[in-house]
Amino acid sequence: MTIQAVIDYVYASLIERAVVPSLDQIAGAVGGDRSSIARLIREAKIGKTLLLDDTDAIWMAGPFSARPTTYHVQTDDRKWFANCAWDALGIGPIVGAPVDVAMRCTDCGEALRFHLTPDSSKVPDWIVHLLVPARHWYDDIGFT
Repeated sequence: MTIQAVIDYVYASLIERAVVPSLDQIAGAVGGDRSSIARLIREAKIGKTLLLDDTDAIWMAGPFSARPTTYHVQTDDRKWFANCAWDALGIGPIVGAPVDVAMRCTDCGEALRFHLTPDSSKVPDWIVHLLVPARHWYDDIGFT
């Protein structure tokens, strides 16, 4: 049981089935038990690559969110939630498929939609405003 085996299993589940596995499912696949998997993830200090909530469930597997958000990314047969607008741009290249992205402007509420392909060289010319300087993102990644 290594942190890399855990990461590989989580991302394979997300990419292939659009499902965030439980720690029990991860343990069944890579060995160990729920508490040893949680400890391994917490001690690895790998930021948003895998982030647990206070119940030891996966909260984020950047750029994927395990919780419903207003940032939707989907292919013909799979759908994911992204953590933010920036993360929504990263899901298509990770899954290696064309995706439709839908979100709302957090300032005015306008619906924003676009299509991305893995080789897209152009994305919408919208502006993403980050309220928190990059050096402070991990002070409270849920807010950022």
